[in-house]
Amino acid sequence: MGALEEYRACRAAGRPIVMVFYRGEWSHFCRRWIRRWFSVRAVAKRLAVADARLLFVSAQSQGKAEVCAEAAAAALPPHVAFFGDAGHELAAELAAAFDFSVVITVPAKPTSLPWRYERGMAEPAVLAVASDGSVAYRWALKPTLRNARGRLERPDPHTVWDYVERRLDRVRSAQRAAAVAAAAAGGGKGGGGGPPR
Repeated sequence: MGALEEYRACRAAGRPIVMVFYRGEWSHFCRRWIRRWFSVRAVAKRLAVADARLLFVSAQSQGKAEVCAEAAAAALPPHVAFFGDAGHELAAELAAAFDFSVVITVPAKPTSLPWRYERGMAEPAVLAVASDGSVAYRWALKPTLRNARGRLERPDPHTVWDYVERRLDRVRSAQRAAAVAAAAAGGGKGGGGGPPR
């Protein structure tokens, strides 16, 4: 299963999903950023409680994504996965569904060094989608001179996850309230909710 299929499966099941795009296993800044995600307090337990998936996605091969996963943690929590998405299929779907644009960088001019990406490099980005399909968090890097062409700017995962968790809690509370109201309305139609005597 690839990144796009995993995303679609989560949406079909109504599971929250947090997608983190990164440049690649070669990027010191991205590797450090990914390690920060794993340093979030009790992240595995909090993902399990929210029944949420955390996906790390790069425009490299699946093999390179697995190299990055091995460097990030000795053993991945069950709710975490790394994917290569060289064709930017997931990014394209997110752009259509949420008007969310992951910046794709291509070489400005020919270079003597081998380019690592067949169809361009996905720049760092984060999109969190709640169980009801609403956006819980969005951020996408646009490389500029001010952020050293994207090397310096990353949101802090601790802050991001705290924000996402609060949004997911609100969605769950609203869904529970709606379910209770629907059950009460259905019970009222039956003349008090009990069987006839």
